[in-house]
Order: sequence, then structure tokens, then C-alpha cells
Amino acid sequence: MALTGHEGKVNSIAYSTDGLCLASGSEDGTVRLWDTRTGQEAISPLRSGEGNVTSVAFSPDGRFVASGTSDGPIHIWDVKLGRLSMTPLLGHDGSVACVAFSPDGTLIVSAGSDRLIRLWSVEAGQLLAAMKGHTDRVNAAAFNLTGNILASCSHDCTVRQWNPRTHEPKGIAFDHPDSYAISLAYAPDGSAISVGFNGSREIRVWDADFASEIVSVIKTEVPPHTIAFSPRIQYIFTPGANGIVLWNWRLGQKLSTISTGSASSISCSADGLYIASASDDRNIYIWNTKGSQASAQTLHAHNAGVNAVAISIDGCIIASASDDGTVGLWNARSGEAVLPPLLGYGGTVSSVVISPDSRQVVSASADRTIRIWDIETGVPVREPLSGHEESINALAFSPDGAWLASAASDKSVRFWQISTDGPSIEALEPLLTDEELHSLAYSPDGMLIAAGDACGDICVWPTTHGEDLKRLLTGSPRRFQIRSVAFTPDGNFIATAFESCIRAWHARKQDSEVAWKLEGHSGVLTVQFSPSGQHIVSGAEDASIYIWDMETKAMLHKLHGHTAAIRSVVVTPDNLRLVSCSEEGTIRVWNLAEVTSPESHSGRGPLSNPSLSRRKDGWLVGPSDELLLWVPKDYINNLAIDGTTLIAKHTVALTVPEGGICDGTNWTACWRG
Repeated sequence: MALTGHEGKVNSIAYSTDGLCLASGSEDGTVRLWDTRTGQEAISPLRSGEGNVTSVAFSPDGRFVASGTSDGPIHIWDVKLGRLSMTPLLGHDGSVACVAFSPDGTLIVSAGSDRLIRLWSVEAGQLLAAMKGHTDRVNAAAFNLTGNILASCSHDCTVRQWNPRTHEPKGIAFDHPDSYAISLAYAPDGSAISVGFNGSREIRVWDADFASEIVSVIKTEVPPHTIAFSPRIQYIFTPGANGIVLWNWRLGQKLSTISTGSASSISCSADGLYIASASDDRNIYIWNTKGSQASAQTLHAHNAGVNAVAISIDGCIIASASDDGTVGLWNARSGEAVLPPLLGYGGTVSSVVISPDSRQVVSASADRTIRIWDIETGVPVREPLSGHEESINALAFSPDGAWLASAASDKSVRFWQISTDGPSIEALEPLLTDEELHSLAYSPDGMLIAAGDACGDICVWPTTHGEDLKRLLTGSPRRFQIRSVAFTPDGNFIATAFESCIRAWHARKQDSEVAWKLEGHSGVLTVQFSPSGQHIVSGAEDASIYIWDMETKAMLHKLHGHTAAIRSVVVTPDNLRLVSCSEEGTIRVWNLAEVTSPESHSGRGPLSNPSLSRRKDGWLVGPSDELLLWVPKDYINNLAIDGTTLIAKHTVALTVPEGGICDGTNWTACWRG
């Protein structure tokens, strides 16, 4: 989404703490406030009549916006009233390059061409100190997280620190031998500080107190005149030759580029989901952090098929793996993202699991690597695990969380010893098969591991690893990929998703006869058991979810809501909700008690309850395959369904009049005048 209205180059932008408002300052002499949800100006432009607006900053509580000007005065604007909150702050002899609030909102720092660092009282609107030390213009200044240190950088090639309470200098933190500093920023958690240098076109990152050596050096494509840390601490945004560049600054690794053209200023929303950039074309653009396209600040969602979902043991966090190359983490109840997308893969993310202690998320990809992330911060716990020679298709944690198993197209299962305080290592010899492997599961007691292959067979090994014993369960004489394998909660049976049915075998017996099977599907892709053991849940190519009674093997319910093949299903540990994901890129959370209750079906038609109607070529289809209602493709994936939460997407509700919908084969006869 482009925010248009400025009549001159936009020099500076800043997000409010809640991310709902964006401030911008321009060469047209105005400060503008934008509603990031609509892209509209929240209030009329704020004009001081005292030169170009060179810098803007929000107060921590969002009440005020400070703006610096090319003529020297600093203005404090009341956001709610849309006017100056006090008389201009006067004192600078020349252009003001930067303004910033202290973390507690009581101080403002400003600096510019007169080489002075000035501190102002927000409450009194008075100058507290003009600190001397730099010998050339000051380009940036910022407070650390606690507000007890102020850092500044200058054309004199130095980075200096100050005590904002005593107004005393703390000394030169860094003196570049041949390049002046043009930008500076602290990490949101206060752990690091980054400084951009013009001539050398680099960003140097230190621990925030400069007590240690440089953590990393990033070589940029253009002079880094603006820097924005992501709340995901290891990521940083900088201007590039053709847009905004995302880096993992801890590794010095370039991750992606958002094509924006030149960016004069960059600001990241506090939740890390959106990045705003100011451009020479007088516009401001809001981008989601996946960098695929400019967009209104709606909820982040996958933009390609979702291959797998997992849920934490407390049922609060959903993890998802997608063809778009990202891993998503979601609040299972609200459907909102709890972190920005986890990036780093070069292709499809095929599988995702959450550790039994809910501390780590592990994902695997077609790029043959396994990545382990901290579930609270989204920070990689260690370097990617490598060893497989072809695409990794499935992951499984042992019940005690000590081991991670991975199955791949290289016909092997590998085992990794997982530690929260040390490296993950491949500690055992891999298990080898004759065919590519596509699914994997541990038995509930951790004593067996089963893997489904590309030819319809299931390999079962004991996990005592001293025994080289493998059972081969043959599903069918036809070659058909086993895409899902699951143990019953009591560990007595192994079930597989196989063609048009679910087949199950005795897990403990040595025979390979099929114990039971469930028919009635159209291309089964995934199967799981409820933790209680009472139900079997499966997803199929026909976009339907099937719920079966474990005791009677009867199909109890058939749920509709997705428009493409169901790739993964999982039931929450409390047996109350079902999570499903689909080839069309959506994730739904189903309240099982509500969507399967007799009340949800009785007396209600398939339009008033869309879970009762199939989707076919854009149509809602009734139980007898009758076409009920055509829904535009932009809406049909997002239809609201009672008892469900659609993850990270806005829902579209169908409202049926009290008298019902007039329908029939003759369109003119259906029309009510």
C-alpha cells in the first residue's frame, strides 16, 4: 500500500509503539500521521512553516510526535489534538538531523549541523544541556533501552557515548580510520548497537556497551543512511541498490530484498510484521516482512500452500510450514501471528514440529537442512543441521524430547540428539531403506519408529538401536506414496493415509496383515488420532476433513471449509480443537464440540452453516451436489464458519435472510421485486 499526499521527498518516518500510526516528515514542510490499517491520513497535515522536516519520532506512549527542521526549531505535536503541544524548542544553529525520545518519554535528544547534542525536558519544554565533543556535524543519536546511555555518530568519524542524566561525556566508543558515520540504532532488546558508515559502505554491530569486539560487519550495497532493527533481534533492515535489504546481522548474511527503489528512511513496526519505507517519489510504502508485495497492514498469512501444522503441548501455539519458504507461529485462539515469519530457507518448508517442552520449533526443507528456533523469540538456536543428501520430508520428536528424527528422499532416517544448552548432533547411524521416505512417527512409548515410503510400504524399527530389525508392512501391490503415518495413543496400531482409505496394522505383532481400514475418502493425505484415542481424523484431496469413531470405525462427521487438498491435521492435547491446513494456503482451527454438535447441523442449511457445503470451482455445493452459491475467489477461502478460527486472515461472513434464500433453476423467477 502506498501512502500518498506529500508534495516533496519524504525524509523520515516512524511507527508508533502500537503500530497503528505512522508519522512522516517531508521536504514539503509537513508532518503527516497515517492510519496504517487504512492507509489514510489520520489528521490534517501539521505545518510549522520553518523549513523542511528532516526527522520525526513518536513518544513511547504515542501522545506526541517530535519533528526536527532544516531551519533548526524542533516541534512537539499533540497527536490527538493535531496541534503543537508547546512552543518550538529553539537553540540549534542549523539543520537538525535527528530527534529521539528517551524510553521513559521525559527527554528528547536532538543533534545536527552545529555539532552539538542537545537534551530537552518534554514536560518543561526547556533545554537541559548542549553537550560538546563532536568536531563535525552529528548525523544520528539514540538512547539505549534503559535510557542511561546516549550514543551519537558524526561526520568526524567517531561514535561517542554520553550520560543523559549528568550530561557528561563517556568517551569515544569507536573511531573509524577513514569513513564517517551516518546512522545509528539500538536493538529493541538493548543487546546490540549498529552504526552505518558512509565511505566504507558498511554496518558495524557491537554489544550495546561496546565492551567487546565487533560482533559483525555487514557490507552494504549503498551507504547505509538509515538502519532499522527488527524486533526479531537477529534481523536488520538497510537500504539497498534496488530496495530494502534484510540481513541476519549475527551471521552477516543477506536474506532477501524487497524491491522498493531507493529508501530514504526505514521503520519497522513493533511486532515486526511490517516494514515502512520512505521513497524519493514522495510516497511511503508499507510492506509485509516476507517482502512479496506492498500491502495494507492486514494480518500476515502464508501466500502459498501450507504443508504441515503442529501445536504446542499447552494448545496455545500453532506452528506451520509452507511452500512460501517460511515457518509461521500463531496464537491458536485469536488466529494472530505471535512472531513475524521465520525466514532463511531457500525453498519449500516441508515439515514442522514443536518440542515436547514447547521451547523449540523445528522445521525441515527441500534445501536438505533442519532449523531449530526459539519459540518465544524466533531466534535460531544453533546453525542449521545438515547431513541428508536430498529433500527432507518429515520430522518427529521422541516423546521425551531427547531425540529428533528426520526422514528424507535420500532413503534414510537420521537421528539428532537435541540439547537446549548445547549443539544438536547426529549421534546415531542412519536407518536406510530401499525407497524415498515421506512420513515419520514415534510410538507413544518411544520404543518404535515408523516411516512411510514412496511405494506404499511402512518400515518399522525398534529404537533400541542395538538391534538391526526392520518390519516391512506392505500397503498395496500398487506404488503409492505413504504421506502420513500415525500411532494410536495406546501404541497398539499404526495407521497410514493410503489412496482412498486409511489402513492400520498391529504395531506389536510380527504379522503384516491389515488390522482394519476406513474407506470413503477421495485421496487420503493425512491421518491423526485424537489424544483421547476416541477419534480418527483424516484430510483428503477433496478438501474435506473426516472424523471417525475409533471403536465402531464409522464416519461421524465430514467438515468443509478449505477449497483445496488437506495436507495436515492435528488435534490439540485437550481434545477440544482440530487444526487443519490446506494446499490453498489457509489454516483453520475447529472447535470440535461446536462443529460436531447436533445443534450445528439441525435446522440449518449449508449456506447458514458453510461447513456443511463443499467447495467446487468457486461454488458452495449442497449434499446432493447441487450448486448453491458462487463466491468470488478472493472470498471463498475466507468464509466465516461457526466454531472455527481462520488463522491470520480476515473472514467473510454469509448472512442469510430470515425468510431464506430464493433459489431455483430459473433466474428471473428467483428475483424478488
